[in-house]
Amino acid sequence: MKQTISISRYTDYMVVNYIGSDIINSDLFKRGILQTHHGRTTVANHSLRVAMMSTRIGLFLYRHGFRVDLDSLIKSALTHDVGIIGRDDGRFHGFKECCLFQHPKDSLKEYRTSYGSLSNIEYNAIRAHMFPFCLSIPIYRESWILTISDKIVSII
Repeated sequence: MKQTISISRYTDYMVVNYIGSDIINSDLFKRGILQTHHGRTTVANHSLRVAMMSTRIGLFLYRHGFRVDLDSLIKSALTHDVGIIGRDDGRFHGFKECCLFQHPKDSLKEYRTSYGSLSNIEYNAIRAHMFPFCLSIPIYRESWILTISDKIVSII
């Protein structure tokens, strides 16, 4: 039986690939292909799935009259976990330090180093994507979309 891709999933992929191509093709993101994440995937695969979920939610909201900055949403979704890349090098001393508190800060640093400056939306979305486990609170619609998408993708 031939498997088909839904139009909406294909459209989400096209939008993510168009907006995020510089990030997806970067050396840092490619290193994420080799970094295990959530015990069953990689940082790169997880980030792509979060970007797809975020895009789907963002486009849904946009079609229903809400303003959504898709560029900032997709860029932050693709890079929200890049601070985890290299975590096996002994920098972290446990799940709590790495996954709850430090990796959003490291992701922001890696973003600046690899991709340049961030918008306020991108900064807050990456910094607060671990809410409610961390003290940073999402203040933009895009930040909430990323936070929710990350939780959904992490458990399914």
